Amino acid sequence: MASIPIIQTTLSTQTSTESDESDFVEVITSADLTSGKTYYVICSASTQGTSTSLIFSWRLYDETNSEVLSNSTTIRESNQSLGQPYYYVGEFTAGSGGGGLQFQQKGYAAGSPEGFKSARTNFLSMIIFDIDDMDESDWFYENEVDQDINSTVLQDRVTHTETGVVADDVWLVFGWMSTLVNDEDDPSTQIVLNCADAETEPSQPSILFEGEDLDEELQWMMCRSYSGLAGSVTWKMQSRDDDTPSTGYSYHKESTLFALKMNAFLDSYQQFTTTATTANKSNSTLPSADDWITLETHEFTSATSAPVIVVGCSIFDCGGATRKSGQRITEEGTVVPSGTVLESYWYNNTNDFSDELPNTYISAYTPVAKIADTINYDVITSTLSAATPHWQYNTLAIFSTTLESSVSDPLVFDAVATQAYTSGDVAAEANP
Repeated sequence: MASIPIIQTTLSTQTSTESDESDFVEVITSADLTSGKTYYVICSASTQGTSTSLIFSWRLYDETNSEVLSNSTTIRESNQSLGQPYYYVGEFTAGSGGGGLQFQQKGYAAGSPEGFKSARTNFLSMIIFDIDDMDESDWFYENEVDQDINSTVLQDRVTHTETGVVADDVWLVFGWMSTLVNDEDDPSTQIVLNCADAETEPSQPSILFEGEDLDEELQWMMCRSYSGLAGSVTWKMQSRDDDTPSTGYSYHKESTLFALKMNAFLDSYQQFTTTATTANKSNSTLPSADDWITLETHEFTSATSAPVIVVGCSIFDCGGATRKSGQRITEEGTVVPSGTVLESYWYNNTNDFSDELPNTYISAYTPVAKIADTINYDVITSTLSAATPHWQYNTLAIFSTTLESSVSDPLVFDAVATQAYTSGDVAAEANP
């Protein structure tokens, strides 16, 4: 049976820039890429600046072409020196230069008035897809790059229409957008993953966020599974600002839609839940195992031992400023990818009481064929107050990389290349 090859790259130990590093440096690099092949990448990471008033940066660098992936550079000032998300969804064709896809970070330069400050990456999970063997009707990718300014009315950004959709089709759609903040206080910016053809919550998931610096460039990713659609179906990313700011509206820089048809795979599961789950436990410092709240769970059985992809997404309605949210995916009680870093670092930190931020996470594991695995998508928050935070519009999607169309083929699995962080390989380790 044929499977779509993936390259899984994970970081499970916090890494920091060194005091003599004033430019972008490597955090981790994927396995080598094949020249001339087109890849699709989804990256989710927890990053951290070590000052609450300075700018830090992270990006994806393609070694094969010696270039930064389009608008993949996050420029962020942290309201608190705690975990903040890095997200990217994109397409690129590997060049002839050799190497892989590198995640890089940049600290605050030495010799500046406040002295050097480290940038940190707490955790990273990145999947690079090779979907050459999938039928064109089983996936789509759409991208728009521009510098259009927002207004107070939702504006369409990237749009894709899929024809010939039948009621049995199940789609997992990723929406990603890069924005130039252009304002450091009110108003908030709203981003929407819209499917007007959906019978339930067509304008969800939706997020709200507020910037902290005029020069920030922030990227956000969310996803949702869709079922029961038929005919011609349109998805779009939309954005707007809440109000007219004194320093000017924020800018749309780039947006992407990337989708896979779940029933193209031999085994798959999806669940989209609109109901809010309210935090019912508190923790004033760091997460512990007893504080995690399971948003979605499923016992998944794969017919083969090909890698299984797991995707979780939820919208964190914070109910207050400086609220934290963490997330994890577990397989039979073990965090995937392996490691305890998600037990100790936050994934989101709100700047404003109105923030509604996406927790989005992609991972993979290798199953034992025909053995059920319990898959959980869990979240956690910080100390509670009268305005209790909650998560809603949750998606859990699980699918084997074995293709349904290959069930009569000989049993042949594509190789999966994995690069995991080992102490001493790249940037130095540091404790929070």
